Amino acid sequence: MKSTKSKKNTKAGKTKRVVNPAKPSKRRQRAAARIEKIKFLSFDELRRLLAVIERKRDKALFLIAYRHGLRASEVGKLRRDDVDLKRRQITLSRLKGSPGGSASDAAG
Repeated sequence: MKSTKSKKNTKAGKTKRVVNPAKPSKRRQRAAARIEKIKFLSFDELRRLLAVIERKRDKALFLIAYRHGLRASEVGKLRRDDVDLKRRQITLSRLKGSPGGSASDAAG
């Protein structure tokens, strides 16, 4: 995404965008800063976390959340009707402007 500035065109009264391709936009800079802060669990840390979860249901929820990057509120919205065992898919209702969709277990 390119950095843009708005300039007012006094003749037509319209706003014109001026793009500087050498400078990333502020939105892109904030996104890059967030990505740098993300830390993932190592395989050993994930294994130890799952080892202390006793109930199968809870372990399944943690695995789904971790594998698909769900927020706690998104996990809380999951219902039995969202699970299609025949197709091995779970329909996810995403929040925060992310598109919803289906998560498949076909790859794993």
